Amino acid sequence: MNRSSDQLNQLEAQIAGYECLYQVLENVWSASGEADVIRHFIEAALAVGRADQGAIMLYSSAAGTDARTLVRGGEDHRAMLDSYLTHLFAGWVFRQKQPLLTNDLIAVFGEKNIPDKYRNITAVMGIPLSLDDQMVGVMSLISHEPGREFTSGEFDLISLLARHCARFIQNARLQEALFSETNRLKRALHEKYNVQGVIGSSPKLQEVFALLERIIPTEVRVLIEGESGTGKERIARIIHFSGPRKDAPFCPVDCGALPANLLESELFGYVKGAFTGAGQDRPGLLETADGGTLFLDEIGNMPLEIQAKFLRALQEGEFRPLGGSQTRRVQVRVIAATSKHLAEEVQASRFRQDLF
Repeated sequence: MNRSSDQLNQLEAQIAGYECLYQVLENVWSASGEADVIRHFIEAALAVGRADQGAIMLYSSAAGTDARTLVRGGEDHRAMLDSYLTHLFAGWVFRQKQPLLTNDLIAVFGEKNIPDKYRNITAVMGIPLSLDDQMVGVMSLISHEPGREFTSGEFDLISLLARHCARFIQNARLQEALFSETNRLKRALHEKYNVQGVIGSSPKLQEVFALLERIIPTEVRVLIEGESGTGKERIARIIHFSGPRKDAPFCPVDCGALPANLLESELFGYVKGAFTGAGQDRPGLLETADGGTLFLDEIGNMPLEIQAKFLRALQEGEFRPLGGSQTRRVQVRVIAATSKHLAEEVQASRFRQDLF
């Protein structure tokens, strides 16, 4: 009878452990950064392992140097899992390349390495946080309960938890690195494309600076006229990256470099099956630039049939991709540039008056 009761208790503990694991995996999806991810995992490990205290130490190099204890958990301070023990356990796991599971600290580490204050610890578990054969850290758990031993079921669950923890740590680091790199690139763009970055003292250029200072804070559409090689796209980028849309996309397209059919699909995108070779949906630049700026270089070369379709998108803020049946709404600032005299193009019926 006692054996059946013990088996039932073990089964119930396993079920509770898997439920806890499921819950932590749900929670970490909303975690904000590495520290928050680790906090969820150490709380789950304490519950699953029925431990008094736990800690996770992370390595910032493949050699196991620059280790840092990111999170400690557990309210019972009779068995203090402090920095000394955390480093001791993590160092052993890193060197041995295997988990630590013991009820006798002195037997593993030697009497001189275990001061009296730690000798009430009755059970220790140290699990490597490994991913693709690279150890990123160690999860340590301790108990001071007399006669306590971590069961094989608890060990298996904690090991499973540790594998997921390592994966989420890697993902959190990648996200933080990506976020940091994105911000760095944005700062570099803002520094590169600002009015102060353009050097020149001629009266004409000073007039351009003054005009830019008035235009940049606004949402007005801009037409830049000038000969080829005079820096029209640079001016467009200055307007975008110094203005209110600086954190949104800047999407340039050369209207004179593409034939009409390609320019249409480039601007408006297409749906799967719209034409031969359209194997999947592809967003156009209007959709990609939503919230940001669409720069139309050499707009004077845009074919009349595309001008009409683009005018509707400009006026109504909506368009329909090639082959699509539903309209899509966008909010885009348009900056255009041309080396032609558009007034002459309008008079020659090569450019729409209402678009000009």
